[in-house]
Amino acid sequence: MPNHFVDIHVIQTLPSNNLNRDETGSPKTTTYGGVRRARVSSQAWKAAMRKWFNKNLDLNKMGVRTKNVPQLIIDEINSRGRDDLTEEDVINRMTDAMAILLPKSSGKDKKSGINQVTDEATGDVSYQTEALFMIGRKQISNLVDVMLNDDLDEKERKDLIRRALQEDQAMDASLFGRMVADSPAINVDAAAQVAHAMGVSRVIPEFDFYTAMDDFNMTDHAGSAMMGTIEFNSSVLYRYADISLDQLKENLGNDEAVATAVEDFVKAFVYSMPSGKQNTFAAQSLPDAVVVTIRPERPVSYADAFIEPVEGKNLTNTAIDKMVDYAKSLKSAYDLKEDGSFVMYVNDGNLKKLGSPMDLNELVANVGNTVRDVLHNDEN
Repeated sequence: MPNHFVDIHVIQTLPSNNLNRDETGSPKTTTYGGVRRARVSSQAWKAAMRKWFNKNLDLNKMGVRTKNVPQLIIDEINSRGRDDLTEEDVINRMTDAMAILLPKSSGKDKKSGINQVTDEATGDVSYQTEALFMIGRKQISNLVDVMLNDDLDEKERKDLIRRALQEDQAMDASLFGRMVADSPAINVDAAAQVAHAMGVSRVIPEFDFYTAMDDFNMTDHAGSAMMGTIEFNSSVLYRYADISLDQLKENLGNDEAVATAVEDFVKAFVYSMPSGKQNTFAAQSLPDAVVVTIRPERPVSYADAFIEPVEGKNLTNTAIDKMVDYAKSLKSAYDLKEDGSFVMYVNDGNLKKLGSPMDLNELVANVGNTVRDVLHNDEN
């Protein structure tokens, strides 16, 4: 049976903003169709999605991406009430486990891949990996279960420690993946791909010159206490992401977990917003249009609908029309099959040509049920 994919397409209008800055503080851009466009990186939007997950979903389903995994393991061991273990025993068990998970930590010095960090203010000591590491909260608990089992021989312990990071994958790790260069056995292939959000029209950079007044000026000197400039732009974005149902099932293990993860991903993709310069611009918009299509064989982006930059007074409606026309042309030219297509839009328009219009809650429920049907049919 072919793999199936969930395609998510969003048209979203952004007022003045600087959501995602480059190294100079300017909003990120890209050149497409020979003209400069606004851009928000996939990394920025995925970070916003992870924040949405953590605020709105059961944290036990989520992972953490941190250098502090060694310290989280130590804290979990200490929470188990093992009074027979000294502080040194706890640290040694942690370093033994990390040496198995990260071969870089092995050799003559088991701590070679782990840094000991001292808080200058408190003097407290903690332990960190050299690079960020994604681990599920349930996996931390499973890992400590193995580490505290004194009935295991060395080979059993090593095998079970590795297995602890291969099972009970966190939902966000299953979607976005985990790459550990020093230990490929615990890598997780990402089930989701998120494109850089791209403006549908030519971007025009603008600059805000600002001043700040001293509320308690004790001199007669007039003028501002501080001044500066912030670059910003406004744009209509095309945003796209896709999910491989086969890969997500391999990562999560069962159909219901896959369907629920897809539902949560769609909601997070729609509702999340990067936080860059939001206190300055409050660019808190919601999408104008959402299209979710479940299809076999391969995912399909509609980015090429905008290779010729959109022009006119109403960029949003024109962008939606161009996306609809391009999607229908692609479907006709390639005879693209669909398991289901669902749309949501704020204003009436041509989007209904791509699926039955509905509100977001209905869309999410229909997407989840279609995913369940697809997975069930594949099994039979």
